[in-house]
Amino acid sequence: WDNETMDRMKKTKIPVVLGRYDFVLNTPFHQVLPDIYGAVFEVFRRIRRDQFDGLFIIYENHENCLYRRDVALELAHQAGFKDSEIELVKAAHHEVEMNYPIWEDISRRCRRKFIYSCGDVMASGLIRVLRKSGVELGKETQLASLGNLEDSGYQPFEEPTITGAGTCYREYGEAAVRLLMRVLESPEENRFSQIVRVPAVFKKRKTAFVQ
Repeated sequence: WDNETMDRMKKTKIPVVLGRYDFVLNTPFHQVLPDIYGAVFEVFRRIRRDQFDGLFIIYENHENCLYRRDVALELAHQAGFKDSEIELVKAAHHEVEMNYPIWEDISRRCRRKFIYSCGDVMASGLIRVLRKSGVELGKETQLASLGNLEDSGYQPFEEPTITGAGTCYREYGEAAVRLLMRVLESPEENRFSQIVRVPAVFKKRKTAFVQ
């Protein structure tokens, strides 16, 4: 939100619900956000550390994704990865075609590595290149992602493929509607900002960890 838009929204007389970030914004508005920590924790808890020589964390350079990167870094350390074993890979946010050389580079170096993508669109693009390069997902490398691309009905690989943590858009939207209705029906009781967290869930799929 730019400052001009924020100032305009503060002056409105109708309730406003924000739902754009994975973390609470310091604003006067009601907010609905996915609670990603528990599900990302489950991703890293399932890692058999002896299977991997290192870790790629792929992220985009914007505030929400940087938060996701920091959560992944914290949990990677808890899982036993040292800083020297973690490679942070910054991907392009808008010009996604610029990521193709990045995915090719990762495909050449990913065997016996765990790959964590801070977004499902990045994971989807990477999977296409890994397959083209002949890398066996779930065997030679492991991939997990944060996002709800496949839960929202977009399945680019004909069946659910991406292991990871995500919040269903439908649940997220329903929570926002319930919060807004509560605010509209009892404005005096709901004058102050309310925060609703929708828990993300872990889903194990074809890019998952071999037990």
